[in-house]
Amino acid sequence: LVGESNNTIGRLIKQYIAIGKIYKIAMKEMIIYKKIYEEDIKELYANIHQEIMMHRGNLHTDVKFARIWLYNVISNFNNISEVPNIYELKKNMTKLPVVIVAAGPSLKKNMHLLKEIKDRALIISVGSASAILSKNNIQPHIIMAIDGAQAEKNMFGEINNHEPLFIYSNMIHHEIPKSYKGKKMWMLLSDKRFDGLISSVINVELPRITLAPCIANVALDFANWLESSKIILIGQDLAYTDNKLYAEELNHQQKISQETKSKYKEVIDISGNKVCTTSRMINYRNWFERYVDVKELGDRIVNCTEGGLEIKGIKNAKFSAVIDQYCTEEYDIEKYLDVENKTVNFKQEINSLQEKIREEIQLCESISKERIEKLRKINVYCDSKKFNKQIKALNKITKELEEVDTYKYYIEPVGEMYKNAISIGVNYSLDDMDSKIDKREKIIEGLTTQYKYIDKNIQIANAAVEGKEVEGLFD
Repeated sequence: LVGESNNTIGRLIKQYIAIGKIYKIAMKEMIIYKKIYEEDIKELYANIHQEIMMHRGNLHTDVKFARIWLYNVISNFNNISEVPNIYELKKNMTKLPVVIVAAGPSLKKNMHLLKEIKDRALIISVGSASAILSKNNIQPHIIMAIDGAQAEKNMFGEINNHEPLFIYSNMIHHEIPKSYKGKKMWMLLSDKRFDGLISSVINVELPRITLAPCIANVALDFANWLESSKIILIGQDLAYTDNKLYAEELNHQQKISQETKSKYKEVIDISGNKVCTTSRMINYRNWFERYVDVKELGDRIVNCTEGGLEIKGIKNAKFSAVIDQYCTEEYDIEKYLDVENKTVNFKQEINSLQEKIREEIQLCESISKERIEKLRKINVYCDSKKFNKQIKALNKITKELEEVDTYKYYIEPVGEMYKNAISIGVNYSLDDMDSKIDKREKIIEGLTTQYKYIDKNIQIANAAVEGKEVEGLFD
């Protein structure tokens, strides 16, 4: 780590923790260095803390949503096979100013100005902002969404205007693209869980938009990919301004009362006022800060939320002033977004991929059942010299499963952080055991947990292929 930047050190430590190379961190400074480099050391600690917090958030998300993502990715083959990919947008949209509209309470201060710049900037609505704009008869050019949970489906039920172009990833709730009646495009996210085998069957180099903690983060990478001349954030409070989460009364509005206030983190907003936030929203802010630093966005991005938390590296400004300075030219944006004129979809390639997955999932089910049964029988060999021989036979079955493409690219990545956490936990437990039998029984216990988890994932994938619902999956 010597000679690396503070950001790089933080990221490397997070990666080492994730794969079990680091269990505990102890920091000690030499007194003379602490005096000379006090601010640098504080920045280093802050970066390490941010990265660990993001890792915890990612682990929680992985455990909670991994199976939902798997089901949606396979179910959504039909929803991406008949619509164009975003790769064709860039040739016309480069150098346009972009406004990313989030749903924070401060959005009420300036969302009326969006009507004035309909032909002067590309307006992208994310998350619950899409429902808020719909209620206020304000039409963005693009609605962007990736969330696969039931809550996202419920939110889309509050959107009455289907005129904007809807851009989504294949991890989105599988029923949303079916229910949206307007123009649609799909995007590929930079994560192997959502690419799978798509890239291998399509003879076009598709853009990969960065998978990030929230859709506003994703939209920033999309705008940067477009090479936008100016990226403008509004409604990005990242806090409960006025004790509310959203700018409007939505069915899923969240408010803070005196009774619930203690559950939140109290911080200072850009106006010097105390506001409540959450660890999750702080992770969103941390991602923004790291992204603008790594991508060196500088003055290309400006925060016109006019409230909420400060995002270091992004200057704050009034939306009206930024409009006057940067949104001055008119563009035929609706023509640029005309999906009808875009190249034909990849229906044939994706349909062939679907059939391959359908066949291979049946094979995965068979091998998985054989592996679990083999593991069950190994239990009786924990005090036998035949134990290692039985484990070798088990590993042979595992290798057979791992050679199946559908397993390798769709099943295995699901819950990867969760499965790693199980392995790390078992390894640490073995350090405290002296008995060979106890150690073997612990290994079998960990493998049983992992294999049953994987077997359930295969069942979920099969249900998605067959178009069957999985009870309780989206609860």
